[in-house]
Amino acid sequence: MLKNILLLILMLTNGYFILSLTQNNTIQLLSIHIIVAGFAFIISILFLITRVPRLTQILSTVTMLITTYHIYLIVMVIYTYVYAK
Repeated sequence: MLKNILLLILMLTNGYFILSLTQNNTIQLLSIHIIVAGFAFIISILFLITRVPRLTQILSTVTMLITTYHIYLIVMVIYTYVYAK
């Protein structure tokens, strides 16, 4: 139960940071973006390789997909900031 709540919180946090990156394409608070994305990705992988219920596996997979998109956006913002400006 607590694992599912943690995954939901991580999913919502990554969703919020994705929205903030798409609306404001700057590198403000970049370290927080990297920490949140890294923590969510590691926790998702941990829950996938351990023996957890089916619902937790599904939530973990969805969280990992959202986090992967967040990491992609972080890389694109860094690329734009370093090479395009």
